[in-house]
This record gives sequence, C-alpha cells and structure tokens, in this order.
Amino acid sequence: MIAREAVLNDAGVVMLLRSRFVAVAVDNMANLNMTEAEQRFLSDKGLKASTAGMSVFAAGGRLLASGVAFEPVTVKALLLSALRRYDAMKLSERMELPDVARAAAAPDRPGVSRPPDGGLVLWVTWRVLGGYDRPEPSATTENGKFDEVFRNALGVDRLWVRKDEAETLASGHFPGSLRARMTPHLSDALAGTVEQWDLTIRGQEMTGTLHSDKGLPGSLRGVIVTKEGRLTRFDLVAKGWGERVADCGFSAGLTVVPSGRMVPVAVLFTLADPKDELAKVPPRRCREGGYPR
Repeated sequence: MIAREAVLNDAGVVMLLRSRFVAVAVDNMANLNMTEAEQRFLSDKGLKASTAGMSVFAAGGRLLASGVAFEPVTVKALLLSALRRYDAMKLSERMELPDVARAAAAPDRPGVSRPPDGGLVLWVTWRVLGGYDRPEPSATTENGKFDEVFRNALGVDRLWVRKDEAETLASGHFPGSLRARMTPHLSDALAGTVEQWDLTIRGQEMTGTLHSDKGLPGSLRGVIVTKEGRLTRFDLVAKGWGERVADCGFSAGLTVVPSGRMVPVAVLFTLADPKDELAKVPPRRCREGGYPR
C-alpha cells in the first residue's frame, strides 16, 4: 500500500512503467488465486515471502531485477537496471519461454477457488473514522512519512455467499452460516473478538448490536432489498471500537492508531458485481479449509 501510494505518485516512475513495462500486482503470500504452475513461475523472482517485493522479468520469464523498496528513487533505479539488462539481451533470449512459463500460460486454471454458483459476492471494507489527532508511526515506516497514507487507508476484502444463503436472505431471514462467516471480518477490524451479534430484519431495514470479549459495544444498521425473489441490494454497516494493530499495514488505518487508544471504526458489507474480476479473487478466509462453510 505504501509503495503504491509513494511510487505511483512519482512522474518519472509512472512514465517508465507506462512506456516500457507491463505492471502487475500480485499478492504472493499464500495466494489462492494462482495455480501451482503460476506459483512455480514466480518462485525464482523473489516473490516467495516478500510482501513488498518488486521483480522485473522478460516476457519469457527471465529475471532481470528484484528488490524491496518504498521510495521512488530506489524503484526507479531498479527499473533502469532491468532495462539495461533487457536491452543487452538478444531477441531470442527475451522471448524464450521455459516449460514452467508455458504451464502458467495454460488457459485452464485448475485448483483456483471461484465464487459459489448462484451465490453472491460482498465487498468487505473497514475504516477508522477518526478519534486521534496524531498517528503513532507504523513499524514499517518509523519516520512517520506515510502516516497519513495509513490513516486514510481503506481495508478491503471479499465475502462469498452461497446460493442457499442468498435465498434465505431474500426471504427475509439471516442465515446462521453467513453470520458465522461475517464474524471474523468484524473481529479483524474491531478491538478484541466479536463474541455475539444480533440482527433483526424488518422489511428493508436491518438493525442490531454486537459485543466483543473486551466488553465493547457496537451497532449494526443496514438496508436489504429484493426483487422477484432475488437480492438486489445489501448494505450492512457495523460500527464499534478499534485499537492499534501492528501488522505492517494490512489492517489499514488501525496500523497507526496510538497505543492504548480506542478509536471509532466502521465495517461495511455491500453487494459486488459477481462479474467484476476483483470480486472473483478468493477472500482471505479462503485460506481456512472448507470455505465457504
């Protein structure tokens, strides 16, 4: 997140990327949206464990440069180094396609999770609403240079809804299995672990409360609309209290909340277009076996 905010606001880097490179962002940490062949293709490019890694490689897969950096100057140097190596290569070397690359380019993608047939996809987003006038720098960038980037960041994930759950929602009831799958998302954003939450559907209005193991209360409010037996709108907002999370930025604005401070946090569940390619990316919870249960 920091790297993109800093680097993609640098005109020189953007010009290089637009004119000489094809830029691709990859979540390489146990990425469930890649086949085994695609993972093998990336295995020699410094993408095994680095969450901020950058690699440049030719069309055939030959590695040209790699590194880790947040600052535009370092990224620009990496790109120029890769270009020098690329320009020195023969045409045949640039296009040489190893076996692992051929496998990764296969049209079928076995083993990749997909949203359930006939079900729904919900965007899950969370954000700190305020409550602190001076962020405490993230351990990732101790100089505090990117505090405002963290502070204004929006956390994003997805939630898959089974067909039977979508039908239950459309009938005016909230399925327990979906409630159980939503709870970890609430616990990720709110302080402590959400132990209980109650939700009532009356017509198109959803209201409820939630409680964490830290004794912190929260509220739920939303709108649900159906047409001809199908769900056409689902917006559910949970509001509660959050605290600092030291995880290098994965928790967005919670990363720079001052230690010992509680701040208001909102979590939104809203319908996504199932045809949206980003909506097809497996939720982080897919790493837990049996998703969606």
